[in-house]
Amino acid sequence: MRIKTLVALVVTAAGLAVASGGAVAAQQPSFSTEVAFAGPLFGDPFNGVLFGRVASPKSACVPGRTVKLFEDGALLDTDRTSAKGAWAVFVSEVPDSSEARVVKRVLGKRGHRFVCQAGSLLID
Repeated sequence: MRIKTLVALVVTAAGLAVASGGAVAAQQPSFSTEVAFAGPLFGDPFNGVLFGRVASPKSACVPGRTVKLFEDGALLDTDRTSAKGAWAVFVSEVPDSSEARVVKRVLGKRGHRFVCQAGSLLID
């Protein structure tokens, strides 16, 4: 009887270790994303381009990020960030109030994935 009880305890403990390890592995590190507006600045001539930069404490979260510009919920233009996080969108006129949004992105290989969080900036 004691051997069966011991085997049952070992099997149960092993199952719990695998289950808890799977739960820990499912959690992915997450890194913030900031969107900055760089221009044109007030008083500068408008040439149809709004531009800015994306930043993150995780350098891999900067290049190739999708930036979308919205005005009153309507999509105006989309761009991808450069290697250093620069983005530019083209509009016919300066929007009264717009929002630049960076889309969430998951990077890394299976078992070593991390999340680049979405970010947004109101441009008035």
